[in-house]
Amino acid sequence: MTEINISKVIADNGSAEGKLIITLNVEKVSDLENLFRSTNPDPVQDEFKGKPLSPVEDPDQPLPQAEAEKFLGVTRQFMYNQRRKGRLKAYKLGGKVMFYKKDLIALLEEC
Repeated sequence: MTEINISKVIADNGSAEGKLIITLNVEKVSDLENLFRSTNPDPVQDEFKGKPLSPVEDPDQPLPQAEAEKFLGVTRQFMYNQRRKGRLKAYKLGGKVMFYKKDLIALLEEC
């Protein structure tokens, strides 16, 4: 098997910015199939197959504050400031502060 330094190939071919071209020499098509055949099924895909949408994926389900912060990539203080300024509506559910994903997306679009 031949090893190729991909970074050198990319550096030598400056006109192919954003593209990676790989040439493989195989004796039989079955060798190529074996090279790209996935022997392990995707565990993530199998785990979520047929399950309902999680709250993060469904805009009509409320998100807890920690998940909302993670979704926006912001701090708790930012969330508080946006609520105080009236830019973000929060809901209390069982003593927890919750947000709707559609409201978070609207906040992103406003900024």
